[in-house]
Amino acid sequence: MITAHPSDSPRARRGFTLAELVVVMVVIATLAAIAVPRFASAGASYRARGSAERIADAIRDAASTARARSSMVRVRLNAGADNFNAAVLSPLEYIALFSTTDRPFEADLTRTDFADASSALDIDGFGNFSTSAVFALKVGDQTRCVIVDAVEGSIRTGTIADAAAFKAGSNYR
Repeated sequence: MITAHPSDSPRARRGFTLAELVVVMVVIATLAAIAVPRFASAGASYRARGSAERIADAIRDAASTARARSSMVRVRLNAGADNFNAAVLSPLEYIALFSTTDRPFEADLTRTDFADASSALDIDGFGNFSTSAVFALKVGDQTRCVIVDAVEGSIRTGTIADAAAFKAGSNYR
């Protein structure tokens, strides 16, 4: 008597058909086409937000240094050169110096708006800001702003809409 092994049956040796493989590949390609742009946009959003927070933190540190030393600190942001520096003026000592285009953020400083048309933000020995300012950073299609409110003495980050609302308000002076 001859017995058939389970591996000899046509059903056990059956693999995927070409049609099944093509359907799976189409589904994977569709999901990738949806996910990849969203992932890239999320990365740009993260880097833009991180760049804005880095500058806001550097300005907070400059204000803290000004208070600790009872000395004026000048903060400069240059949109043309994409750089940031903060320095104690007497004697000249840089306390923060970096380029916004450096890793990990690789952001372009697209706009620097000072309420009094100056080119720098001075922080006195009490930590008070000389003027209000808005700085815009762009990574890919994402833009984030740093908003310095001289009236309230606060620094925050936000969107272009937040910056426009701030500039339209009474604290932008």
